[in-house]
Amino acid sequence: MAAELLYESAKILREDGVGRFLIETWVFVLDRLADILPASIHEYIVILFWLPFGVILKRPQTSLSYVYQLRNISSGETFQFPQLNQHKRYRSRYFELMRSVYFDSNHAPIENDDIVVDVGAFLGVSTMAAAERASSVLAIEPSPRSFSSLEHNISSVECIIPVHCAAADYNGDIDLNLGYSASDDSVLAPDTPGAGEAVRVPAKTIDCIASENGLEHIDLLKIEAEGYEIEVLEGVQTTPVNKIIVNCDPERDGESPWRQIEKELRKRGYDVVSEDGHYRILFAKLLSE
Repeated sequence: MAAELLYESAKILREDGVGRFLIETWVFVLDRLADILPASIHEYIVILFWLPFGVILKRPQTSLSYVYQLRNISSGETFQFPQLNQHKRYRSRYFELMRSVYFDSNHAPIENDDIVVDVGAFLGVSTMAAAERASSVLAIEPSPRSFSSLEHNISSVECIIPVHCAAADYNGDIDLNLGYSASDDSVLAPDTPGAGEAVRVPAKTIDCIASENGLEHIDLLKIEAEGYEIEVLEGVQTTPVNKIIVNCDPERDGESPWRQIEKELRKRGYDVVSEDGHYRILFAKLLSE
């Protein structure tokens, strides 16, 4: 731990200066404490984590027992999440990461006034990053425990419309399997299995979702569906989509669906690349006829 801390600290100090060095060292130490200390005191670790940033952790009065909120003391801004392990998604660095990973690519970037559909919006961080340039964003999230926080977090952004359903290859209902972490809730087997619980949620194709929300076309479709990306793509048959970004992490029974998705996108007339040379995220842009 000491060697890792020294290495990371020197790197941060060299690249980002003293202020960032102090912040990241504080973050690193508390992360390691969370790894070794009992879960019963994790809430206190999160409180310590955010105090230097002028942010407090609170449990709002709600019927949802699992909801947490971070509140910025100076601005009054709040960020909601269902489990303590999601608290760092409020960091500006995570917001910047979502923007750079998904929406600043050279091949399929968000352009001003684009219409965007964000499949797998989770807590809304990627959605809010998209909303910086988009004229409208549909934020699709199937997990009930994540969707309540998504609605809270995007409530002040007028161009975002939350949609509670699983994007699929048919319209109806589907079982959503709950993982140990809400970020792993999936139609397939979760990466981190929970107690074997599942909830029934609406399932809709992208074509259906677009029609219900008055969209005649989609400029950019981002898909991160915990291994269910192939079925989401199959639900796009009649709606014109100019750009598609697909997260191809190995979450489909431990395998990545990137080969199937790349083949399907090329068959549909898209130019497909993975800009960083890694297949984890595919960027596709419809070729001009």
